[in-house]
Amino acid sequence: MFFEKGRPTTDVWYYEHPYPEGFKSYSKTKPMRVGEFDVEKAWWNDRTEGPRAWRVSAATIRERGFNLDIGNPTSLETDHESLSDLLERLAEERSVLDGLRATLQDALESAISG
Repeated sequence: MFFEKGRPTTDVWYYEHPYPEGFKSYSKTKPMRVGEFDVEKAWWNDRTEGPRAWRVSAATIRERGFNLDIGNPTSLETDHESLSDLLERLAEERSVLDGLRATLQDALESAISG
């Protein structure tokens, strides 16, 4: 976030930084690189709203209790997991549940026969 000294903030600008090709997120092994911000640097001095840039009034932020987590209003994109990832996670969670069910069943059988 950047603020201009000497005058009150009237709007807060947001810019949705795109991940580089082949990245789904940043990590220790895939960190952000300075060169990736050339687009934002070029945009900064001639800011206009667009598919990746929007502004929110200070009054709106105040009304939201100063919550700055405001998503891109033009984004139709949703970040869903792939079907294969979802099915894999479902199988893993089912396995965990099966183990818990077996443990519970053993405990109940022990309590009843005990």
